[in-house]
Amino acid sequence: MASTQRAPAIAKAIAAGQAGVVRIGFTAAAGFGLLGELLTTIEHHLPKVTLELSEMVTREQTHALDEGSLDLGLARLPFASDAYDSRLLLAEDLVLAVPAGHRLASTVRPVDVRSLSGVPLVMHSPLTARYFYDLIVGLVRLDHQNVVHTVGQITTMVSLVKAGRGVALVPESARGLRIEGVRYLQLDDSASGVVTLHAIWKRDNDNPALSRVVSLLS
Repeated sequence: MASTQRAPAIAKAIAAGQAGVVRIGFTAAAGFGLLGELLTTIEHHLPKVTLELSEMVTREQTHALDEGSLDLGLARLPFASDAYDSRLLLAEDLVLAVPAGHRLASTVRPVDVRSLSGVPLVMHSPLTARYFYDLIVGLVRLDHQNVVHTVGQITTMVSLVKAGRGVALVPESARGLRIEGVRYLQLDDSASGVVTLHAIWKRDNDNPALSRVVSLLS
């Protein structure tokens, strides 16, 4: 009987977006800092909304949004802007991760990205990390003979840097990994604010809780 009495109130809360489920996809790099802050904000303002999380690359997120198995994505460009609404969540610098004993580790001034052409590099995969691959190719004149490893995950890249396998261009949020034995060097102005993360959602998504979550994005 108590459950029956609560049912209208629950239904009203769901219709108002104050309860329900929001399914969120996120890229691995988004989990270094922004994701936790976002979840805390949502849970503070919408404590009755259940958040379901799935780690996905952007391509997987847009597919899931299209088929209706995801409500909100934390994704990288490009995506089909005519199909989605979006909001810029973060624009961060690209930085250079180097082993603590590397000759560049004591550098005080910002590093000129053009000076990296002869330095052994741990590079993002053009298949599984296309966003970062395209971004870096646009900034640095790469000599692929200097690419010693190609990987898809930033955590793996920084671990290889720690092992002395090379240097890597990573988003500044990679500092949050707190992997010892790695220094992060500022690059010149061409790498400032170039790494962006967007919240994306389908315009025709009628989940009331999603609308409430979107209103909290800044």
